[in-house]
Amino acid sequence: MRHPNLARLAGLLLGLPVLLAGCSLFEPTSPEVGDVGEALLPSYAAPESCLKYMLVGVVRKDDVGLTAYTGALADSSQDGVGFHAFFDQAVWNAYTGVKPDDWNLDYETQFYSALTTLRAEAYGMAWLPDEYNPYDIGDDLAADTCILHRQYKVWAISGPDSLLIAIGYADLRFARISASRWALTRWQDRVDPEIGANPTNDLWRTFGYRRLNAAGG
Repeated sequence: MRHPNLARLAGLLLGLPVLLAGCSLFEPTSPEVGDVGEALLPSYAAPESCLKYMLVGVVRKDDVGLTAYTGALADSSQDGVGFHAFFDQAVWNAYTGVKPDDWNLDYETQFYSALTTLRAEAYGMAWLPDEYNPYDIGDDLAADTCILHRQYKVWAISGPDSLLIAIGYADLRFARISASRWALTRWQDRVDPEIGANPTNDLWRTFGYRRLNAAGG
């Protein structure tokens, strides 16, 4: 009998090249991403803009990408509120290393480096609708806070093939810092229930899992 998780992930992997081809962010000449070393002028004027430049940061895998990624996160030293990430309970319980008391911006900077050096290939990333929690809160920007529910995927690109290296769901809370800036203040990570906290393929891990392992070594 074919394992349902394997069948589902096979479909995801087959769909990655389509996502790659259909999103201009991943075109080599795209000014939104640019080549390593090129300048980038990110905007965080809306919660979706924050997600966009976090994605750009992961795809770039360089110092400019790090700045783009972390610029979307609330910085307590400048914004009056900080970024904090929380873990899926099953991932948290399964981790046997030293667990951080508070996953903050400093830890997330460390995680960015671990994620972008996990594989040598170029990366792709996608934010997708959350099929389990499809309704956002405050996404009309009328309020000073907003919660977006998204699925995320990251893959390494090797020629015509794509290798899924991160997958999960996130409940993302944003705060309006100023008229021209929103920032991510809280990331609640969740595993894909069809994959679980201990996937059959060790690469199919959540950001939460990779965060904990980045902090542990």
